[in-house]
Amino acid sequence: QVSWISRSRHRPPAVVPAPMSDRIKRIGASVALTGFVVAQTVMIRFSRGDDGKLPYNPAAATFLNELIKLIVSLALWWAYDKDSEYNGLAGVNAFTFCMFSIPGLIYALQNTLVFYALVFLEAPTFQVFASLKIVTTAILFRVALRRILTVVQWVALAQLFLSMVITKMGALLKDSHRQQRESLLYGAAILLFNSWLSAISGIFNEWLVKHQDSKAPLMIKSIQLYAWGTLLNMVTWIATDANVLKFEGITPLVWCIILNNAAVGLSVAFIMKYADNIVKCFSTAAAVFISAVLSSFLFKFPLDLPFMVGLFVYSTAFFLYFGNHNPILRKEGLDDAQALPCVLAERLLGCALEEEDAGNEAKTTKEQRQGDGDGTAVMELGELLDDEGTNVAVTTKNDRKVKAR
Repeated sequence: QVSWISRSRHRPPAVVPAPMSDRIKRIGASVALTGFVVAQTVMIRFSRGDDGKLPYNPAAATFLNELIKLIVSLALWWAYDKDSEYNGLAGVNAFTFCMFSIPGLIYALQNTLVFYALVFLEAPTFQVFASLKIVTTAILFRVALRRILTVVQWVALAQLFLSMVITKMGALLKDSHRQQRESLLYGAAILLFNSWLSAISGIFNEWLVKHQDSKAPLMIKSIQLYAWGTLLNMVTWIATDANVLKFEGITPLVWCIILNNAAVGLSVAFIMKYADNIVKCFSTAAAVFISAVLSSFLFKFPLDLPFMVGLFVYSTAFFLYFGNHNPILRKEGLDDAQALPCVLAERLLGCALEEEDAGNEAKTTKEQRQGDGDGTAVMELGELLDDEGTNVAVTTKNDRKVKAR
């Protein structure tokens, strides 16, 4: 007997789908994040000078970005959550406030490591190794948050990483000939460590949003996170810029970039609340392809064959991860490694198994009937033999009486 046959006959109750409002918020946050990241890429490209450098201090822009997110979060909390039944203030204390400093500290360390990685690596090589955060995020997503992924979803995540690698394959091969092996090793080691930092900060941020005082409004948690981000980036700005508070090079276009980056951060907060880190990875990956297509029209950026292949691989990964087959796999209540073959076997062989079961039941019934008939025949034969034995004994006794006479 195969174990999954009996499991398929006694299926667990279906998973209750999320409310429609949560689905709309999840999709809206994902689409918004993709759009804002695309706009961020295009506007930063426009803001570069003739020498390819930014005419402003990125630390100042990051500080203003965090400050705007803090102000917006305060305004939203004041408007929608302050007078609610539970506004979250009762759950704020020194310990929980310090917990929100951990993602901020990790983000600050990440930005520093990115700077050093760019010293050792060319841009295409940097982008390929930076995609390792997809793999590390998926691992921590499963281990730390204990979120079950089906076999198909693991394949989809591998394809997502592969699509990012394939997209930059042409430029990567060109840079590999002129890049020293020692620099490549240093840069790869930095980005490998940075990918784990990115995964830890993202997963920890998701845990804070969803599980730490889960009834608290999203904005009260965003206020604590952005307060630390504002403080840390102000320290970084003071340490790296001698002309603090002069905001040199902050043009109207740069202000648009700052506001757009603040929108990116708020979109990520909503994704952490209503979706997860994997959805964030898919959204940012989609922004890479959309940005490349827009750059081909705006900046004559060539779209080569590796880009088209990477786009196809990403499309299949998106379907595999978010397709309707995954809820079917989860409903079976099986382990990750068992779900795919078991469900496929049930779907493909279900009719044949039912026919085989019906045939086995008919055969068993027939054998039982034959067994009952055979038992009746044996009983009749035994009675017949007993009668014959009695007749033989009576005949023998009569013969002896005749001889005696």
